[in-house]
Amino acid sequence: MKREPAPVVLVVDDDPAICQALSLHLRFRGMKVHTANSVAQALHALAEGGITLVVTDLGLPDGTGHEIIRRTKSELSGVDPRPEFVVMTANPTLDNAVAAFEEGACQFLQKPISTAFLEIVVKRALELAELRAELRALADEKKDIVLASLAAATGEVGLAGALEAVLTAADVLLAPTRAVLWVMGARPGELATITPEGGNVEAPSAEHRAAAMEAYEQGRPVFQWGASSRFAAVPIRLEERPEGVLSVEYARGVDVPAEAERNASLNELAAHCANAMRKERVFSSLQHSSAQIHSLVNVGLAMSSETSLQQLFEVIVDSAASVCGAGRCSLMLLDHDKAHLRMRAVRGIDADIAQTVEVPVGQGIAGTVVATGEALYIADIEQDPRFGHANATQYRDRSLIS
Repeated sequence: MKREPAPVVLVVDDDPAICQALSLHLRFRGMKVHTANSVAQALHALAEGGITLVVTDLGLPDGTGHEIIRRTKSELSGVDPRPEFVVMTANPTLDNAVAAFEEGACQFLQKPISTAFLEIVVKRALELAELRAELRALADEKKDIVLASLAAATGEVGLAGALEAVLTAADVLLAPTRAVLWVMGARPGELATITPEGGNVEAPSAEHRAAAMEAYEQGRPVFQWGASSRFAAVPIRLEERPEGVLSVEYARGVDVPAEAERNASLNELAAHCANAMRKERVFSSLQHSSAQIHSLVNVGLAMSSETSLQQLFEVIVDSAASVCGAGRCSLMLLDHDKAHLRMRAVRGIDADIAQTVEVPVGQGIAGTVVATGEALYIADIEQDPRFGHANATQYRDRSLIS
């Protein structure tokens, strides 16, 4: 029968005599024991890994036992196994006990320590460590199942379904108070939230939005403390550029996963978001290309048929509006004197207005295009220094191609 490896215990105390006494007693009970006399020595030993249990004094020359627990959880969260902590002190105040348990200790002992009681405490702590290890193994197995299901979902459903699956996976893997997906809004630097069907429709708090915006602008993971919650956010990258953010919120009192575990899960989920968004863009591009080809075919058929010139103009305008996704489109031609442009075919423009429009060559947008022989694309007609003017109320968009 294969023997289980002996548990490894780290005893931390600034008194070498106490370290030696506890070490001998625990070794006699079949455990491997290391000792340390300071916070620095303890953290160095913990960084090597393999320690199952830490029995530490509260007062040490370069810090406290609280600091060992806190820094192990924050700086050494990737060590295996994750140790349990027992704190001992000759000053067993209520504040010290509460602080120890809040940091993550599983037991609090008063010096001098009864060896019989120490045996019971160590046995219970090792049982707790074994139970936690089993729970982590189950959590890892659950994570593998969730991510495998997520990979299938992002590959088979549309963008909305894929992003909803990501939010569901975030809830399962990270157990936050709330998970939020942010995507680029209509304006530069603006983030808009995605709310799944049946999800939380309440707008995220200003603190939550600030954490998401920082992750988006800086392109790196962010963890922030708010007035009543904690927030973690990672950017969603497409082609090395942030295109959105995945964030989670933990209300005060809700357990937050260790940094390494939290960031690894968030980054993996963000990668699935990016993959779904990338596929959606490819699909949209193919749809657009198909629309272009269809429009060109229609124009070609109209030109090769016995269609009248006016019908051809109308086919061209309809095709251009369809390809560009434009709400309004017009085809303007020079009149007989070559000095003015008049509308010959329109879409989305009142016919009576079209008959009265007359644009001198060299003036306005269309007149400038004719005079220079160069195409124009204007992102915002109200802000363009060449043609800036208030947009007519009937126009929904500010961009223009001529």
